[in-house]
Amino acid sequence: MTSNFVWNRYWTYPDSRSKPLGRQAFQFLIVNVIGLAIRTVVFDRLKPVTISFAEELLPSQFDSEAVGVYSALVLAVIVVLFWNFSINRVWTYSDVQ
Repeated sequence: MTSNFVWNRYWTYPDSRSKPLGRQAFQFLIVNVIGLAIRTVVFDRLKPVTISFAEELLPSQFDSEAVGVYSALVLAVIVVLFWNFSINRVWTYSDVQ
């Protein structure tokens, strides 16, 4: 998380360096903690659906439960990717003090 914050601050959004470092790091932390909570909830809700879907679609020699779990995780990570990018762009790395 630290590496991600530093690279975003100095490489991706260099104009955001006008914000105080501590404040910006705290905002980044908050966005990521909320992202973790979102990922957990989305994963928990999607897991039974994706497992059921995998059991219906896949032949019996495949591990439908594993495919369902990993599919739910991929979908949850994609949701959080958009959350983190959007909120960090608008709030954490904006030029507005």
